[in-house]
Amino acid sequence: MLVNVEDPLVDTIASSPWEQDSVEVYIDRGNTKSAAYSNATQQIRVSTD
Repeated sequence: MLVNVEDPLVDTIASSPWEQDSVEVYIDRGNTKSAAYSNATQQIRVSTD
């Protein structure tokens, strides 16, 4: 996966990581489309710093 983000105003000071600028990917290996996480799902967040 290649992600190119172009944003002149990058936010890294928010107190919660999910409120900071980042790239977030949710993987559902079982394709279950469940509302809750399981051992077949994974959330990956890459921060700007």
